[in-house]
Amino acid sequence: EVREAVVSTQSTGPIKYPNGKTYLKIGHVVYPKLDENKLGKVLNTLDEVQQWYCQEDYPKARKYFKTHFERLYPGVESLDEVLDFCVMALTTSGKQLIGFVEENLMVAGGGNGKSAKFGLEIGRICADSIVKGEWDYDHLDQDDFKVRYKDEFNA
Repeated sequence: EVREAVVSTQSTGPIKYPNGKTYLKIGHVVYPKLDENKLGKVLNTLDEVQQWYCQEDYPKARKYFKTHFERLYPGVESLDEVLDFCVMALTTSGKQLIGFVEENLMVAGGGNGKSAKFGLEIGRICADSIVKGEWDYDHLDQDDFKVRYKDEFNA
């Protein structure tokens, strides 16, 4: 099912990788409701997610990113294009889920399209909390990020 969504484009600067090549990564975040480009797809099952990752091309997205690249970097010639696929997990709160699921095991998920920006800090929160054995972040209330299971919402 394709839904309307808001598309927000994000980009890195040129990064030289160990293989000697320089890449400029352009990605997008799709938010349901206002996507005039219809890039968003809602994936409801494991099979749909597997099919998404196994597809060879997504021409609509390729065209979108090529056009966006040309607008952002006029006059810069792309020598190659690589299209990769990802998914975004949304939570009901709009915040990431970060918390212990058992002793010495934390989960961080439900990025809502913004975890790349906060990835290092989320990793630090998890690592520090595991070492301490409890939530270890003074600036945020643990309850705002508490991992909740499906049956907790249905109780």
